[in-house]
This record gives sequence, C-alpha cells and structure tokens, in this order.
Amino acid sequence: MMLEITKCIVYSSIKYLRAAETNQLQAKLRTYESNAFGRSMGSCLRLSSTSFVGRDFKIMSQQLPAIINGPLRREWSTLANDRKKVIEIWYNCFVAHGELVSLVYTGQISDDFGEYCRIVHQKVDELTAAIVELEAVCARYHIAGSRVVSKTSKLHVLHHLRDDLVRFAPAIHFESEKGEQFNKFIRERIFHTNRHNSSRDVLTLFGRQFMFLHIIDGGFWQDKDDRVNAGDAIHQYMETHPDFGSVYLGADREYSDNNTSVKEFKKGAVGFFLDLRDHVQSTIILGQIADIVHNEQDGTPYVHLNVFAPFRELAPQTPECSFPYSIYSNCVNDTSGGNLIVAPWPIPTHPFAADSLHLDDLVDLQPYDLQNGYSVVNVSKFGTLWYLLQNNVRALYAQSMIKFIYVHFYFFITPPHFIYQINN
Repeated sequence: MMLEITKCIVYSSIKYLRAAETNQLQAKLRTYESNAFGRSMGSCLRLSSTSFVGRDFKIMSQQLPAIINGPLRREWSTLANDRKKVIEIWYNCFVAHGELVSLVYTGQISDDFGEYCRIVHQKVDELTAAIVELEAVCARYHIAGSRVVSKTSKLHVLHHLRDDLVRFAPAIHFESEKGEQFNKFIRERIFHTNRHNSSRDVLTLFGRQFMFLHIIDGGFWQDKDDRVNAGDAIHQYMETHPDFGSVYLGADREYSDNNTSVKEFKKGAVGFFLDLRDHVQSTIILGQIADIVHNEQDGTPYVHLNVFAPFRELAPQTPECSFPYSIYSNCVNDTSGGNLIVAPWPIPTHPFAADSLHLDDLVDLQPYDLQNGYSVVNVSKFGTLWYLLQNNVRALYAQSMIKFIYVHFYFFITPPHFIYQINN
C-alpha cells in the first residue's frame, strides 16, 4: 500500500519538474554515497523514463527527502515564487512520506509498542494532510499529470495500519513483496512447459516439489497402516552434497531483501555503535569507521572512529513528547526536513578494541552545511527515526560536552544561527 502512494508522489513531481531540475535530481541519485543501503540506484537510472521497479521506489523514498533539501536551499532558491511553493509542498510530502516509511520498515519493536503505533498513526495523518495540500495546489495552478491520491483505497487502508500493527506486529513482516517475489520462480517453471496448459503443468511441478520438501524436512506421510518419514540416509546425503538445493529444488535464486542492508564492520561504515565496556549501560556512539588496524604483537583488531555529536536543544521542540529524553526530541533538527544535525567531534578519540564495539544500526549521514562542516542524519532511512526516538539522549557519547544555544532575534526575519561551545 505504501508503494502506490510512493509512485504517485514520485511520478507527479518528475512530471512537474523541468528538464534541468530533473537532471539535477538524477545526477544526485546516481552519485548518492552511503553505506547504509543494500543497493544503489545505479548509473543507468533515468528519471524521465519513470520505468522503475518496487525496490527503486524504496530507495527513492529514503534518499529523495535528503537530496531535495540541498537544491531547495541553494540552486532552486531563486525560482519564481509559484514554482518554488509547489516544489516545497512536494518536498513536504516526501518528508512526511519518508518519516512514515522509516517507522513502518522497522524490523523489531522491543519496547513502547503502543507509542510506536500512536506515532505511526500520527505520521499517517501528517502524510494525508500533505497530500491534500499538494492536490489543492495542483488544482489551483492546473498542473497537468498530477495524480489524485487522497481518493485512492491505498491511502484509506493506510489509516487502518495501526490496527494491523496491533494484530500482526511490524508491517515489514506481513508486506506483500515476499509473495510477489515468488513470481520469478513461477516464470522459471513456465520455461520448462510446452505452453499448452501452463497452469496445470506449473501446479503439478510445484505440488511435487512441496511434497518433496515435506519429506526431506522430516514430515510424515501415511504408508498403508503406518506413518513413516525420511530415513537417516537422506539427511546424510543432503549434508554431504551442499548443492542439493539447487539441483533438486531449483533454488538457483533466493528471495532478496530490499529493506535492510548488511551491518558489515568495515572501513567507511557509519552508524550507531554501542560501547560494550560499560556493563551497566552501553554508551551510544555516532561515528564512522576511519580505519581498522591490528596489534602487531597479538593481532587484536582496533577500530578508529570519526565521532559525530548532535547539538543539544534547550528544551524538547518536537511533538513526540512521549519520549521527552530521546535523542530526536532533545537534539537540533533541520527545520525543513526533520533530520538530525551533527558536527564532527573536535576531540580525538582513542582506538576502540573491535570486540568492545557493536554496530547497532547503520546511519545514512549526508552533508548539510559544508562551510561549517555540519552533516545530517537522514531520518527517512528505514528504522532510523524509531531508533532516535527510542534511545535516551543521556546515553550518547560526549553529549554533555556540547551545548546548543538557540539565538533568534524575533524582530529580524532571519534563520536561527547555530552556536555551540565545549565545556572544560
């Protein structure tokens, strides 16, 4: 149900943008650098063709909110007011959509499940309001090619997502994509038929395969008056022949997981690390692996981290007041995109023993203010928003040494300035 809404927003925005603006987005998608995703869009991507598959929309739903934020503040800031207003409203849709998919595609909710369901429902309402505003603007300016999403059944079903979460746990476990991926196996079977009665032939082949699976998995079947199962010789044969599955079951391709990426402990990886040396409460470190070196004497691996630190708010400013001590509620966010603003930690850190660090979650870290060296944590990446909401800001490494001072002169129409100081 999220896929159809993503398609409508992406297709409508691509049709509205001019060729030069589309080319800018296309170049940024092609060159998007992050280790937080299992795949990239690739150099062959052409936005103007609008010929994407489901996994492409999953990537775009996470990356486009962070990508569009840059041109809006720089290249597109000089556009005519009407065009800039429409693009900003589209951007608000992408932001609301990105926050929702970040929550929906969270694999495990260990605590505060009731609050998780409430926030998901709140984000659904915010996305609906953003879509309605976008459709009103499209109708006012007679924008051709825009789709009406608010009257679709997909958006209606999305408002019942909270009830489905209560019944079936996180939505990532009952999405329909796994069933749709089975189509490729049906297609392979059709190649081995004469096309005269494909349905019967495919059904017969899969029926035999399922019976075969039942037998080798230790299942029982009725043989005259007795219930029997496979003997030890079959299991021994499977253990001594690792290609058994591909030869007898046609398992030449596995299901692909387009939702998460492998948490590899390698150079360049950015994420939230847990410092396991504190046995009372693990400290959370936002960092990037700069290098992994080995001790010359015993070969023990040590990790050099480039640490990033957020700016602390004087008071929680977000509506998620049910998590008053969370990282997201107590640190400064980008006002337009809601992404967490961080800066490089100026004090060098000592190398960490590799066995004392645990990569808890991968992070999509993108440049924000190159002049000051600020970056943003992309909250649209699957699972990141819930991670920032659920974890306590007091567990952050070096969080007590950076203070954020919010300077805003109300009689000037200027953006707030970021000023931070380091305590001795």
